[in-house]
Amino acid sequence: MFKLTDKIRKDQRGYRENYNKMSEGKISFDEFKPYASSMGVYAQREAGTFMIRPRILSGIVSVMQLKKISEISKKFSYGKIHLTTRQDVQFHKLNIEDTPEIFDEMLKVDLINKGAGGNSVRNVSCSPLSGVDRNEVFDVTQHSESVTEHLLGLDNICTLPRKYKIAFSNSKTDTARATVSDLGFVAKLVDGKRGFEVYGAGGLGGSPSVSIKLSEFISEQEILYYVKAMMDLFDAEGDRINRNKARIRFIRYRLGDEEFIKLFNSYLDAVKEKYDLRINIKPDMELSESPHIYGGKDKRVEEQKNRGSYSLFVHPVNGDIMADDLDNIIRYAENLDYEIDFRLTGTQGICIRNVRGNDVEGLLEIIRPFTREYVVENSVACTGAANCRIGLCNTNGLIEDLKETLESIDEGTGVKLPRIFVSGCKNSCGWHHIGGIGFAGRALKGEKGSVPAYTVYFNGKVVAGESRLAESYGVIPARNISAFLKSLFKSFSVSGYEFEEFISGNRALIDELVYEYSKLDRIDKDKLYFDFGFESEFLKK
Repeated sequence: MFKLTDKIRKDQRGYRENYNKMSEGKISFDEFKPYASSMGVYAQREAGTFMIRPRILSGIVSVMQLKKISEISKKFSYGKIHLTTRQDVQFHKLNIEDTPEIFDEMLKVDLINKGAGGNSVRNVSCSPLSGVDRNEVFDVTQHSESVTEHLLGLDNICTLPRKYKIAFSNSKTDTARATVSDLGFVAKLVDGKRGFEVYGAGGLGGSPSVSIKLSEFISEQEILYYVKAMMDLFDAEGDRINRNKARIRFIRYRLGDEEFIKLFNSYLDAVKEKYDLRINIKPDMELSESPHIYGGKDKRVEEQKNRGSYSLFVHPVNGDIMADDLDNIIRYAENLDYEIDFRLTGTQGICIRNVRGNDVEGLLEIIRPFTREYVVENSVACTGAANCRIGLCNTNGLIEDLKETLESIDEGTGVKLPRIFVSGCKNSCGWHHIGGIGFAGRALKGEKGSVPAYTVYFNGKVVAGESRLAESYGVIPARNISAFLKSLFKSFSVSGYEFEEFISGNRALIDELVYEYSKLDRIDKDKLYFDFGFESEFLKK
């Protein structure tokens, strides 16, 4: 695991110094705000409340850090921890006065915040099963950590035109979403030599795009050259005036793919000429095996490549795990006579790794009350209008409304359905552009006001060489989504197709369903202009 340097510790302590300047009136809050954002501190929708996002490096988190996360949540954020789509955690509904103490507490267990928000190089994503995955090309953990170590040693990672996202996937399956990132590396073998296929200038949100391929293959020692070259290109060419067009992909749109690649290669040549950035590769970690085999079929359990060991996926509803539930997992782990390890996932969950077969059922008993088995039930959703200042729709309320529909699915259908991705607006913080099923919050115009609604997306896919963005199928009011999915799943269950084929081959049917459930007269008049969980009318203060 990456060790913090004195410089990084100093950066973390700097938050209190800057906060004190603001609280003493030496700088205004508006002057403090950009710095706070770069350290993962944001104002939330509820007046006077704030959010902190510590940077969980590549999603790798120790038991000691999990204990501290639980402790902080119980003291400052009502015992709730939000798991993000970038393998981080968030504490919500904080008082700004408490943030310096929280920073101090996090540093005690090597949790840091530099680059957790703002115009920064964000957390470097890494496949959560890397190192234990039966189907991986090789373990990419040390590569992800090497990039993090390099970046955190730089002075300019928080002064870019906008955010810069990097990802490492351990196989073509692309569980770190390298092929929809600003810069992505997918593990590959060529003639027995380990290296990466490299992708870049992709991303979600406004004007989304799948990444373009920058290189068919580079050796694993060369990754920092590509990280530095893309960062230099972005720093020099990114739009610092129009925030809505400030991501790397907009440079590509401006130049065209061919010219962008030429420009990138020119920066790459300059970096290679000026710096020695080759990394030293260590032997992969040896894994112990166990004679204890898990004989169950729970879909939350994944068999590892080391015999007798398993990974369990913990996905709480809305990505919100209560501290008491996390504490129960930690206690179970500490009572084992061997070590298990934890990684946060990009689907708002926790992956508990290296669990021996005879201990799987014990952990399942702990997580069953607050998790679900089928992928379709484990929806990904941004925090939405309940917390986010720019979110339109209450994604948490929609997920809660879908609960009955999803729980009523029979097993034969449930195992075939994809994960649902929900964003409260078009910004795709809930990754709706890549979901098999996706929803993005928006407003519809009614006779007497705005109606909460979602654009419906289908058949997004993330697989190296096959990634594609989901296609929009129309707009449905929020309160009709559950009934729409129930009808859709009923038709799918008798189709005999896989879900992707069903959607692709039945456009007329899907369009008909979307049209039927787009009707406002299907909604009770007293609920029409109200989003889930809100007493005031939609978009009215």
